[in-house]
Amino acid sequence: MAVDPKTSQVVGKVGFLPPPSPLPGGGYGHGLAIGTKANADDASKKCAGLFIAWATSKENEKRRLDAHQFGELNRTSILSSKEFADIYGADLGQALADTGKVTAVNFWQDPRWPDLGDRWGIILEELVTGTRTDIKGGLNELEAYADELVKKK
Repeated sequence: MAVDPKTSQVVGKVGFLPPPSPLPGGGYGHGLAIGTKANADDASKKCAGLFIAWATSKENEKRRLDAHQFGELNRTSILSSKEFADIYGADLGQALADTGKVTAVNFWQDPRWPDLGDRWGIILEELVTGTRTDIKGGLNELEAYADELVKKK
């Protein structure tokens, strides 16, 4: 959106640099992979795989590019294409390619990670809804919980 002259007030005034390394999170194409816990059995995993293959197919990616749906683009071939550069400029495509080179999964690689994430989600929800008001106390509780998880290994 920042480089679209129809929607941006900063078009022509922004640039792109290589991202920091390692880059937190999953880079630019990780959205569909986050929900893998929902695929409990092989049939569900196969179905999800077929959906992802369809959703990120060259044909669907090209349709999204033609519709200027930048946030939904995932294919390197699309992001490095002449059509992408014509719409968004060559610098953005190169910046995204550079992002892929330094992206690292940098969260706790442990099967207990979802348990810690669930606990964090509960504490955060309580803080947002007002059923808990002590932010520091909630964070201290989460830290103690994480410490206990690590000790149990």
